[in-house]
Amino acid sequence: MESLGPKAKMEFFVDPEYRFKLKRINFGWRLELWSPWSDSFKAVINQYDIIEIGLSVLSGFSSKTLEFLSEFPSLESVEILGGEYDPGPILKIPSLKRINLVFKPTAAMDFERLPGLEEAIVSWRPQLASLLELTQLRSFRCSGLPSKHFGRIAEMKNLRALYLSGSNTIRLKSLAGHERLEDLEFNKMIGIDDWDVLSSIHRLRKLHIHYSKSIRSIEFIQLLHKNFQDLCLFGCPHVRTLEPLRPIASLRRLTVRGPKLETQFDLTILLDKPNLEWVNLSGMRTVYRGMTSGALDISDRGTFGRLAVPVFNG
Repeated sequence: MESLGPKAKMEFFVDPEYRFKLKRINFGWRLELWSPWSDSFKAVINQYDIIEIGLSVLSGFSSKTLEFLSEFPSLESVEILGGEYDPGPILKIPSLKRINLVFKPTAAMDFERLPGLEEAIVSWRPQLASLLELTQLRSFRCSGLPSKHFGRIAEMKNLRALYLSGSNTIRLKSLAGHERLEDLEFNKMIGIDDWDVLSSIHRLRKLHIHYSKSIRSIEFIQLLHKNFQDLCLFGCPHVRTLEPLRPIASLRRLTVRGPKLETQFDLTILLDKPNLEWVNLSGMRTVYRGMTSGALDISDRGTFGRLAVPVFNG
């Protein structure tokens, strides 16, 4: 394989035969394989500092084994989407900091062999259970986590970000008083009914709740840390008021969307928020009170990025 050209002038490169793609990221390069592994790729590895690799079955990657990962001496991130593999080669990369694993492992994975791992994105399988024993994880994104394992998240003392999706019934009391959590996202977690527990997570800055019919009030937000910045309620039809946001001067981003919402929101709550950068209240059959001419003046906010609000007067 010929040289791909001066690295300093290139941000990305797509192989003419569409076998792979290179993209500059951070202090190295991401390699996406769109074809079966071949020894010819070693020339790319030798020329570029590959710190992240993406393997997607839907994009054309295929292989019977992941042993070729040993060819990447500086690998920090592995993304495997689709397929069924022996996960052993992944555990032989001590430099890994990030994993995105959406495939079927043929054996249990001992993640204690990855002492530098900080971020994990997974589709839950029993073979991944040892992930919940990693106290060094800073970010954990999981779909389909069984309810019986949720309580173990409280033991992840360094966790800053938690993203969960699925229809499992969980109790948030396991997170009560977590000292480091800053970002929380729940997607289609239909069984949660103890939302008030979140008021005890005093470092919480970002809360995204998608498709929940159980949340009816956001009063707990008034008890959060003074630096709370980002709220998203997507498809939460029973939230009737945004009034608890009025005293939150630190708010930067607000998204409330859902075609079934009929509530009349008083948008004067958006006043006196000097850090507000983004508001999206679109996609709703909603009449917004307080939106008469001049009631919401953002013209002098130099930092304001976007206001996406359909206004209906009447």
